[in-house]
Amino acid sequence: QPTIEDNVVNANGESVTVSVDGLTVETTYYVRTFITNVLGTFYGNEVSFTTPESVFIAIPEEEIITTMIVTLTPHIPQGFNTVTLTTRDLDGDGPNEPEITVSGSISSITSYSGSIQFLNEMEEDPEDITLEILEEADAHQVFFNISEGLPIQVVYADFDSNGEPLGVNFILAPMEEGATGSGLLTFTLVYEPIKPNDGTLGSAGGSIEIQTSFNVVIE
Repeated sequence: QPTIEDNVVNANGESVTVSVDGLTVETTYYVRTFITNVLGTFYGNEVSFTTPESVFIAIPEEEIITTMIVTLTPHIPQGFNTVTLTTRDLDGDGPNEPEITVSGSISSITSYSGSIQFLNEMEEDPEDITLEILEEADAHQVFFNISEGLPIQVVYADFDSNGEPLGVNFILAPMEEGATGSGLLTFTLVYEPIKPNDGTLGSAGGSIEIQTSFNVVIE
């Protein structure tokens, strides 16, 4: 016969639902609703329930991504080289800055097929995280940010099970054939972004797993 002198959860409205946490496992609890007005406090029928035994839920180990390798393969193979953008941060949150390299320049007269590989190189045998990201596409998205001065555009080439963009594979193309320039091309992998979004990092929420800006040249 619980009363308002016991544990109380207040709720307002004609049809209410409340959540209660902090309960002890394998324990029987007794519950009554109550209404308080100017005439006093009135109780409903008593019900009871018993909480189950403790359940262990395995929490997935956090993904550690130390390395991102972006490969740009030209659609016109004759006379154009593959461009590789790499960031490597082997001490994680340690004091050392990540090593960022860009091999060559991007041509202004051809488009490229882009692919991204994510690695954990802290392990003795480097772990490729890319397959896991592809399998969990609904919970990931790569965002691209192109600074002023870079006359290029990026188009998603892969999607999750709901048809929303992923971004491990993409197409990079000149905005206008022959237009040159230089600037920052930023890649950001987000875990559990809001989908759909407008393609910008600010609209996505979620948590950033890795983010790097590359100085690139369009010739």
